[in-house]
Amino acid sequence: MSIFDLLFLACALSTIAAFLAALVSAAIGQWRRALAILRAWAAAAAVYLAADLVSILSRPLEVLHLHEPQCSDDWCLVVEGAGRDASSPDQYRVDLRIYSRALRVEQRERGLAAYLTDSAGRRYNPVPQSGDVPLDTLLEPGQSALASRAFRVPAGSRELKLSVVHEGGFPIGRLIIGRSPFDPRTVVRLD
Repeated sequence: MSIFDLLFLACALSTIAAFLAALVSAAIGQWRRALAILRAWAAAAAVYLAADLVSILSRPLEVLHLHEPQCSDDWCLVVEGAGRDASSPDQYRVDLRIYSRALRVEQRERGLAAYLTDSAGRRYNPVPQSGDVPLDTLLEPGQSALASRAFRVPAGSRELKLSVVHEGGFPIGRLIIGRSPFDPRTVVRLD
């Protein structure tokens, strides 16, 4: 647990306390006090969210390589292999292993999507295949699962990179300053 995790928890508890205090103040007719509490909370929330945004935007592009894991708490994803399919030159396959480092609890990371980008910045989404293992598979402590994704990528594409990002849902981890392991600023170089 980092200092930013503790700061997030303190801010969450302060938010609950501020809303309760504003509610009590409003209930007993002290409207000015309730509004002052809410204004102070809004100012503090704006400063916190601005610091979070600055930390995300100032974070340099992190380039990982094959076999280097991306982890969120005890849930990890690693690219085991990647390459063009010999039978179809525009087909590119990425083999992933998802695993849990947890010792006692089940793990899952919801809302993840994978895509490829090339040197020109073009995005290639996976082509759905029957039998694809979902990236949000629930894993028991110490369990792992293999997942493959197929992409239709033109033969001339260079410098392919895999991005695994949160798309859909609300990942609470994005509200913790400096902590967003699955965002477009982390890529896995495949060639």
